[in-house]
Amino acid sequence: MTWLSIPLAFYALFLVFNGTIHFSWVIASIVVYHLSIIALSVGNHRLFSHRAFKCSRFYHWFFAIFTTAFGNGSTFQWVMIHLGHHLHSDTELDPHTVTFYQFFKLKPKNIRFKVPYAKWILRDPIHRFTHRYALLIVLFFPIMLALISSTAFLFLWALPLAHHHITGNLFYIYSHDKDGAVDHPWLWIFFPFAGEWNHRAHHEVGGEKLLDNAQLPNQFDPGYWVTRMIMK
Repeated sequence: MTWLSIPLAFYALFLVFNGTIHFSWVIASIVVYHLSIIALSVGNHRLFSHRAFKCSRFYHWFFAIFTTAFGNGSTFQWVMIHLGHHLHSDTELDPHTVTFYQFFKLKPKNIRFKVPYAKWILRDPIHRFTHRYALLIVLFFPIMLALISSTAFLFLWALPLAHHHITGNLFYIYSHDKDGAVDHPWLWIFFPFAGEWNHRAHHEVGGEKLLDNAQLPNQFDPGYWVTRMIMK
């Protein structure tokens, strides 16, 4: 789905530049993209993986459905891979790839690890639902948008999904180097990613202090401010 979205995204931008589609659709696409990265950063990462804060069940469902729909896999799968990354960061068991092969792989390079303390997530019906029906969730949104109009399909699904896919993979490639996790806070200017570019800070402070990222010098973390708005 993400591979399909990239050529469609270029086609969508071509329609804007030749005047066929009004530029306001690009603004709508940017809004949807930011919703998708907030769902990933605040939902999958801070809430589901690290349980760094508490919020209403409405936001649990919103984040879980939205992030699954944008090609991140089920919430259970994402949490397992992310916690596996923390357990085995920069080793052979690390599921993240730091080469451009990341753009073309169909699955993590390996999942030969156990994350015993992640079993709690399947006790929640939200995560059982997204895991069981992930494919249907992924297909539902583009089909519904295509039924509304081809323009809605291109600008509310293909373009933001391509943006999400490209930014996310660049993050996986550049968030670690030979010395470990690194921060690239300036990259938010070109590839906004809800504060996730503060990756070394996240590894250093630990999951339970994930919200402290925004308090570090020279950090830009919009995910933090969204979290502060919705947390109990």
